Amino acid sequence: MTKSKFVKTIAIIISLSLIMVLLPSNGQAENKAGDIDGDGDVDYDDAYLIFNYVAGTGTLELSQLDCADIDGDGRITIGDAAQVFHYVSGYFSVLPYMPKGNGRLVILSYPDKTEYIEGENLDMTGFELAVEYENGQTETVTGYTYSGFSAGTGVKIIVVSYQTAKTAFIVTVYPVNITAIEITTPPVKLVYNRGESLDLTGLKVSAILADGRKVIVNNYIVSGYESTPGTCTITVSYRLKKTFFTVTVK
Repeated sequence: MTKSKFVKTIAIIISLSLIMVLLPSNGQAENKAGDIDGDGDVDYDDAYLIFNYVAGTGTLELSQLDCADIDGDGRITIGDAAQVFHYVSGYFSVLPYMPKGNGRLVILSYPDKTEYIEGENLDMTGFELAVEYENGQTETVTGYTYSGFSAGTGVKIIVVSYQTAKTAFIVTVYPVNITAIEITTPPVKLVYNRGESLDLTGLKVSAILADGRKVIVNNYIVSGYESTPGTCTITVSYRLKKTFFTVTVK
């Protein structure tokens, strides 16, 4: 083999080696974090692809899942979509975003109520937030703020902010189209002694929508209790709909 042929062969081998390094095993260029649609840019289209996937209104190809897992926790969540959204909006300078102290925001528990009927207020009861540090330590935090519960129906993206870090979750607001209400879970206490006050602990009331869906509601009105011996019928009212349960007073 002549020297020129040898040099040319080596050049081809090096070129092929570079191609193998630059391309994954399936032979396609690997997308960068956040570039879900693979167009080379991280933009609002990518954020909405993740939002739709999390909301159940869209799908992602297997090749898109890795670059959609922005925070690297092995799951595709609303937090990943929020990171892309805030990166495109200019709030974050890099992806993934790491808050000060080499930690990230983690939602320990979501609010108890994530489905609403139009006109209800956002209820954060049950929500817990923490900062998870690289050493595995988790610190629960308070004093966070939240936004995104706007007027109108549909899926709402609730953005939770703590210091310079942000995360998010979704709730759904349904239109006011109630056919009935029902007692989902009666109160724990159904038997009283004379003179005791009504205790509604454990009571859960659901509104039944026109499509058959049931949504837990909070701002109902209870009336009819009398602390005199006998059986007492309690009326539960919500948006002109009524349901009932009984208690016994000894």
